[in-house]
Amino acid sequence: MGVQGFVVLETGFVFVYEELSGARPIEDPMSVVKEMRFKLARANKLARVERQDIPVLLTPYVLPTLLMAVEMGLSGKNVAKGISPLAQKLGEKIFNEEFTLLEDPLKPYGWGSTPFDAEGVPTKKTKIIDKGHLKEFLLDLYSASKLGTSSNGHAKRGYSSIPIPGLHSVDIPEGSIGLNEILKNREVLFVEDVIGVGQSNLLAGDFSLNVGLGFIVKEGEFVGRVKDTMISGNVYEIFKRPFVKTRERKTFRSFNLPYLLVEGVSITAK
Repeated sequence: MGVQGFVVLETGFVFVYEELSGARPIEDPMSVVKEMRFKLARANKLARVERQDIPVLLTPYVLPTLLMAVEMGLSGKNVAKGISPLAQKLGEKIFNEEFTLLEDPLKPYGWGSTPFDAEGVPTKKTKIIDKGHLKEFLLDLYSASKLGTSSNGHAKRGYSSIPIPGLHSVDIPEGSIGLNEILKNREVLFVEDVIGVGQSNLLAGDFSLNVGLGFIVKEGEFVGRVKDTMISGNVYEIFKRPFVKTRERKTFRSFNLPYLLVEGVSITAK
């Protein structure tokens, strides 16, 4: 269930979106309205990005866009072709030790849960990246044969496509600090939503994203909404640096993700 729309405010047009998803009935659909009101209440006042080096807080809605690049790097198809930046790094530390990426396709009532992949290979709960260390690539039958090994159950396909390696479900464990605590004594760019992927080389980990809805937050106070702002960087560089994860997580579609406060993101604003 999702609600979206353009809202005309004194400060311009604002696109707002919120969703709830799962394989069980939605118990509290009105919580979507509550979240949208929260966003709109802070969107009518504008704020400027005064410093280009402030940390960026990425919401669980934004993180999947960056994780697309990681998934491409993990793809056995790209590893077999020798075009993945992770091709020779199995077993090595590729990210900060706070970064763990789990896949649990056997989770009860999970959006992406499945006992077997698109080629009939059994799936299993796996730590793809464990405390920054690369443990597995995503393999289907074809890429596994090219690499001289066996499929680990990561084939995905649409009704009209051939199988390709991919993630069934994505789970990043929660951190030890609350969102309000993270925002309390900092100035951050709070990125709620982004537009597109930009002219980026995702396979190399590059991203360039227009901020669809974002706020400047100073010492816990939402100062105002930013306009004409873009964030860019490289996921392989950003996730190597120390970052902060929240206790709070959001589950939507096949993702279960915390908020991440990251350093080293380039911010461009008019």
